[in-house]
Amino acid sequence: MQHQKPDETLADPLADRVASFFERQIAWYGCVLDDLASVESQFDEKGLDALEARRSVYNRDIAEQATQLKALLAEWQDAPKPPAPELRRIRALARRAEESAAHAAGELQRASTGTDARAEEVRRNLQNLQKGRRAFSGYRQLLLDTGLLDEKA
Repeated sequence: MQHQKPDETLADPLADRVASFFERQIAWYGCVLDDLASVESQFDEKGLDALEARRSVYNRDIAEQATQLKALLAEWQDAPKPPAPELRRIRALARRAEESAAHAAGELQRASTGTDARAEEVRRNLQNLQKGRRAFSGYRQLLLDTGLLDEKA
């Protein structure tokens, strides 16, 4: 008779795959937070462009993760319940993944609000420049009309 290692008899491949999914998701949210921190330190046009590009990648990644999770959950529903220690491990990871997702979502929202505020500031600056340009063109005409500015200049 062959003896199996205790952990092999308790191993649940589906539970391991679900746990691995949540661990990858937690790590991914950590990367998102690191990205946001680095982008926020450069709230200039380059940083804003980088954030927009990252948002697009984040959305794609989230859609892929949702598809993977949906498939895993369908399998999970049809599979026998894993041993209690595995179930506790999965639940703890799911809770951490949910907390990581909530934290990252909050930071993304905060960064988005910051980019929106920066975009509004840029819009106001452009409006002021346009007003100044219109005022200057009127000023130029006044100088031309009074002969203080040579039209050839």
